[in-house]
Amino acid sequence: MTDIKDDMIPNIPDEWDIVPLRYSVSSVETGDRDSSFTPSKEDPGVLSIGGEHFDWDGTWKLESPRYIGTEMYQNMKQGKLERGDTLLVKDGATIGKVAYVNQIPEDRAAANSHVYVIKPSEDLKGRLLAYQLQSYWGQSQLQLYIRGSAQAGLPSTFSGELLMILPPSDIQSEIVSYLNHHVGEINSLIRKKEDLLELLEEKRKALIIKTTTKGLDEQTLFKDSGIPTIGKIPAHWDVVPNRAIFEEIDDRSKDGSEELLSVSHKTGVTPRSEKDVNMFKADSLEDYKIAQKGDFVINTMWAWMGAVGISPQLGVVSPSYHVYRPNSLMDNEFIDYFYRTDPYITEMGRYSKGVWKSRSRLYPDEFLRMETILPPVSEQKAIANEIQEITEDMEQMAEKLQESIGLLKEKRQAIITETITGQVDISDWEATKEQEVTP
Repeated sequence: MTDIKDDMIPNIPDEWDIVPLRYSVSSVETGDRDSSFTPSKEDPGVLSIGGEHFDWDGTWKLESPRYIGTEMYQNMKQGKLERGDTLLVKDGATIGKVAYVNQIPEDRAAANSHVYVIKPSEDLKGRLLAYQLQSYWGQSQLQLYIRGSAQAGLPSTFSGELLMILPPSDIQSEIVSYLNHHVGEINSLIRKKEDLLELLEEKRKALIIKTTTKGLDEQTLFKDSGIPTIGKIPAHWDVVPNRAIFEEIDDRSKDGSEELLSVSHKTGVTPRSEKDVNMFKADSLEDYKIAQKGDFVINTMWAWMGAVGISPQLGVVSPSYHVYRPNSLMDNEFIDYFYRTDPYITEMGRYSKGVWKSRSRLYPDEFLRMETILPPVSEQKAIANEIQEITEDMEQMAEKLQESIGLLKEKRQAIITETITGQVDISDWEATKEQEVTP
């Protein structure tokens, strides 16, 4: 029986109903996946949709598509996408994410095993179903039915317990029309602000690359660095092998009491406690590698993505990572900026070893064989200070944009919730819309 409390059930207009989801849909299906399939000229395959392929607002994100074989798709008894379906992520970090299938990407697509394909009955319009699951009402219900902790998931039995609001058919059409318009306006504003965030990040990256590889004096003479990804550098700068400026450190924790540090391509080295992650954590940190404040840490498996950085404090990192101590020829902040620029991330990728790029590793022998450009220490400090000063303004702008985006998302969900529960009078909207199209 449902876990929903009486005070969670919204007040709705008298002529509306509340029914279990399974009474208002024709099926709740999952698809399958084939990780061994590789698209070819003979069989380009069929798009396989997972939770990573759509955003929280339901828009497609197909920059990294995956495919299943055509034969597998043809033999699938369920999970094939049709217009009007609603997709719901059933497990993983983005459990509860919803998308409405207004059009099918690449003409044919199927869900993988981590996504429910909910096909509405004639009594419930598919777009309204998606809006209800995206609302506070729908999301709060979904949270009640998630089971498990290590691998949380939404069992198929949820469809017999989760409640749907069922207005009369003509009212459903009006609600969908109203929400399509107002949610569409909010989504448009969100996308514009997200575009500004991307431009800010591109500008920040370009600034760091320019200052760490070309210096602050645009009138200086230049010479070839001999490093393909770096190109020309100021003539008075040196280029040295890493073994001349880094020493590998392999100190181990005796009791695991130190702060656990995370090393990622997005944030560099940060305390694990400050990150919202659900990854595996060992029961004991004993024998983990110690990183002192100012040590340079490389996430060996993800160096080719830029998962490196200067440790901001004493802590421990995975035994599979590598810790290096820079000498007095290097300024820590300069290293942190320089090694996380795209040109040097590419350079670390060149020295990483592995059959596939995604499995490449940057081992000490190769890292110490690499070369680093070396401005005078005073100039390194001036460059780092310049970057910090300029990027602080950019970060403040980015924070304001992110705050604004967050408020818009809250407004979007509030509008959806108020409308699908009948708290908004949309009769004026319908009248206004008719006036707009009347000559």
